[in-house]
Amino acid sequence: MLNIGFPIHLVMFASVLVRAYGRVAFDDWHCGSSDFTRQMSFESITEKCESIMLTVNHCCVVHDVCYTHQLGQERCDEEFCECNRKAALVRHDCSNLLEASCSLVQLFGFGAYHNSANYTEPDDLVKHMLRSDLLRPHLAGVYQRCRTVNATTSSCALQHNLCDDSPIECAEALAGCLHDAASVDGSEPCREAVEQVCSAALDEANNWHNFFKNVRFLSSNMLKVLIGVCLVMLICFVVRQRNSMKVDEKLLEYSPV
Repeated sequence: MLNIGFPIHLVMFASVLVRAYGRVAFDDWHCGSSDFTRQMSFESITEKCESIMLTVNHCCVVHDVCYTHQLGQERCDEEFCECNRKAALVRHDCSNLLEASCSLVQLFGFGAYHNSANYTEPDDLVKHMLRSDLLRPHLAGVYQRCRTVNATTSSCALQHNLCDDSPIECAEALAGCLHDAASVDGSEPCREAVEQVCSAALDEANNWHNFFKNVRFLSSNMLKVLIGVCLVMLICFVVRQRNSMKVDEKLLEYSPV
């Protein structure tokens, strides 16, 4: 469960360094209904299930927004539990930890749900921006027109910035995340702003130049990239050698004895 009313701190330089290695910084961690449970959940997920902590953190953000919109505690809790179950699909050894989190939310979430009715967005809510210069203005428009789901938008941006998949896969994930946020906001201006950034993100991802700009994807898949480059070089070498041999054969055939 997300920490309702917890003032999200401004991102400090140390947090940026941590995120550069693909890990969610503590300042960006939103699971836990108090400072103590927030710290405990962060330590547990870091120690045992760090590879899925970004996904789990987003589950908590969405759960918080659901509480804020008072969409029904039972519905919010069940969606939170289902989100955790999906996260555990890639890490079966984390299922017990996430199921325990689900049970705690369902048993003790009433107070947090009740208090969230009076929740107001803190002035220092950190709003993560996308790294792309092209997409940054579009996302700023989403923040302006989708104010009721700014926390979710920020989490979507953070996930995209830390995405290790191919550019198109990262763009599609961003689009799905923002569309979900827009459906909760429910306003037409929000939907239009989301459509703009999603369209721009997909167009940018389909540009082959951006394959080489995605440093995270290249670094996490460096071995595959090197193998691919070596194969291309090998094919070019073989083709060149064959063409060279054919030229030599023709020269020998027509040269005077």
